[in-house]
Amino acid sequence: MLKIPTLKLTQLAASCAVSLSLLQMVGCTSAQLPTSSNENSRAEQKVSKPAELSFALTEGKALNQFYRNDEIATHSILTGGHNPRLIVAFAADNSGTGLWFEPTSQDVSWTEDPNRSGVIEQDENGHTLRGVRWQTQSNASELTVKMPVLSNIRILRDYLWTEKVPETIVNQQTIEKDTVTWYRERLDNQSAYQLKIKVINGSIAERQGKVVFTADAGKKLAFEITSALANSPLTPIEVDDVLKTERASDYRTQQLLAFLSYEEKLFAGSWRFLTYFGRDTLLSVRLLMPVLSDKTMLAGLGSVLSRVNDAGEVAHEEDLGEFAVIHNHHDGKGKTDQPRFDYKMVDDNYLLAPIFADYIASQSLSDAELSAFLQQTAFNGKTYAEQLKQNLAFVYQSALAYAKDPKFDNLIALKPGSLTGEWRDSHEGLGYGRYPYNINAVFVPAALNAIKTLLQDPIVGPLIGSESFANIEQVYQTWYQQAPLHFKQEVKASTAAESLKVYAKEAAIEPELAQANASDESFYALALMEDGSPVPVIHSDVGFALLFQQPSAQELKLLLKTALKPYPYGLITDAGVLVANPVYANQKTREIFTNHYYHGAVVWSWQQALMLSGVNKQLQRSDLPANIMQQLKTAQTRLYQVVKNTDDIKNSELWTWEYKQGQFEIVPFGQTSGHKSESNAAQLWSTVYLAIPGL
Repeated sequence: MLKIPTLKLTQLAASCAVSLSLLQMVGCTSAQLPTSSNENSRAEQKVSKPAELSFALTEGKALNQFYRNDEIATHSILTGGHNPRLIVAFAADNSGTGLWFEPTSQDVSWTEDPNRSGVIEQDENGHTLRGVRWQTQSNASELTVKMPVLSNIRILRDYLWTEKVPETIVNQQTIEKDTVTWYRERLDNQSAYQLKIKVINGSIAERQGKVVFTADAGKKLAFEITSALANSPLTPIEVDDVLKTERASDYRTQQLLAFLSYEEKLFAGSWRFLTYFGRDTLLSVRLLMPVLSDKTMLAGLGSVLSRVNDAGEVAHEEDLGEFAVIHNHHDGKGKTDQPRFDYKMVDDNYLLAPIFADYIASQSLSDAELSAFLQQTAFNGKTYAEQLKQNLAFVYQSALAYAKDPKFDNLIALKPGSLTGEWRDSHEGLGYGRYPYNINAVFVPAALNAIKTLLQDPIVGPLIGSESFANIEQVYQTWYQQAPLHFKQEVKASTAAESLKVYAKEAAIEPELAQANASDESFYALALMEDGSPVPVIHSDVGFALLFQQPSAQELKLLLKTALKPYPYGLITDAGVLVANPVYANQKTREIFTNHYYHGAVVWSWQQALMLSGVNKQLQRSDLPANIMQQLKTAQTRLYQVVKNTDDIKNSELWTWEYKQGQFEIVPFGQTSGHKSESNAAQLWSTVYLAIPGL
């Protein structure tokens, strides 16, 4: 049996429950992350000690426990049911530890320990391991460890779906009386991972090479769990600093947002996405803009500008920690944890300009503050102003082909060989379409319009220069007027009636829901296929048009008509606003847009907020006729009610539903057989309700 090095333990703090928040969660940094003015090592700065955060959240069969104290930030997930699992995710280097147990005949459950505490352990290899300790009880009489996985979260995610880990990742296992410990050094020997399970009411044995925990007779199986790893802490933004003013009515969400917010960057979601995501950051700061502090706003925008590449593209995600080590080594760069940025997404390239322009228009910053921000330097040594100019030039150049010849194949497509390129980033998310509605009908025109605005700004304009953007008005007008027309769909009443009847049966909802008088319908297709044919799926991305554009009265009528109808005609259910409805699609397409698919007929929390924020924005206009204003008010009332129905789960990434006895009931996503992915319990862009009045 292999032994791990003896550890010298120092208890950091005992601690406890600071609020019922939805907090801790993400992060990710690398010890060798390039230094810039907006991303320095926490160790190099003198900062006051942050307040401790500790809370728990139960979602379905998953007990989520969050803990942050100064340099320690963890999210532990104890999943019950017949496939129990333990994962501890760390807001550092996108790393974690996990235990998968063998399936059980017993329906396993776990108990919460409000007295989580931070620990620091120094091992004999010279690594300072920071982590968390807590206790839990399980009703299981016996649990057999199927696989321990200690590595980057991306490796844990891969194991979740493939049950495979790289052959080079091998744990050292030690069993000593009542304790089993798994330990390993990272492949570059610059970090290490540890997971320690001490049995309180029970015993440990090894059977056929597998660790087995057995409860004492008449007692519940109980554990003390310690998980730790070497990390490079970031600089947290405190609860009191994350917003302009405290949101007392929803302090839980404010705490969550604070946990996700660091001066170096904002994080996307936990447990599966403990990294910077460009799109998630941009959309979150835009939706939160009315209430977000300048400190948090600039942290988000700065992290995006820092990662713009020489072509002007916005980085989607970053590979950190051991995942970066593995891929750098594979590419012949040695065993280095130098971060790797990917640029495979398309939508975020067109989001930076309109969101930056909206922030400038808010006049939150003084001219001096804005100028100082734009003179900060990115990882590549260029100023933020230069990075912004590169992105604006990329937007403009990519729009010229369609402006000269507005045919569908000059629209912006996903990158060659890729099935994903915008927020619906599962392989089936766009119905295998190549030209997304949201990018072409909304984001490109919005970005072009933003360039016009930024060129007029007294601070930004001279820094980006007008010489690179000749004919910007004509290019914008062509996109704004012509691009949406490629996606417009018309359905006759007779076709609608037959489609509704077939779809209601497939979706296992009462036929009566689809027996009202069908009418002629108009809506925008989700995407276009390679040959220009539509993916005729009703979708929630019309919310982007409401938020980023100022549609005509006629356009608003179309945007609101179908999307805000009750399901199965539209997207509205009592369980939330669906992001897709394939009622008018063919059978093959309908099969990949069920309520079991990640981007199917399910509810993504932030899309509800997007729709409501867009409607609220349009209601501020004074140029719309009374009948359109009334439609907007009706939509607003309905959306507020739907959001309030989903208040208990709104901070989650997404959820699905079951139809029972005439009601749509909320079901956590990823905890039922047949679900094609898994939801995060905490998600950055699910905090955006903080900016919506009345919630």
